[in-house]
Amino acid sequence: MSEDLKSIVRRSVELSMIKIDEREFEEFVEEVSKLMNLVKKLDEIDLGEIEPLFYVWERGDILREDEPKDHGDEMIKWLEKNSRVENRYVKAPRTVEER
Repeated sequence: MSEDLKSIVRRSVELSMIKIDEREFEEFVEEVSKLMNLVKKLDEIDLGEIEPLFYVWERGDILREDEPKDHGDEMIKWLEKNSRVENRYVKAPRTVEER
């Protein structure tokens, strides 16, 4: 196993904030190495003549049209009726307790 792979796995373990001992670390490196070898084997397969089952980009634009709406007057009426408004801001209950 290369030192590069070990350093990548060690960094991944640190970033995921899990505690493993040296034995578990070596086992984890072996598993990652096996997965990397499997991916390398998949890269060796020649798919030149095989047509993809579908193309994502052929679906077209499925997004809705954005239509801006002016809710300014409604918002001002709501703020005027609300009793928890101070200086055009809605006062919410305290969610963090002071110690």
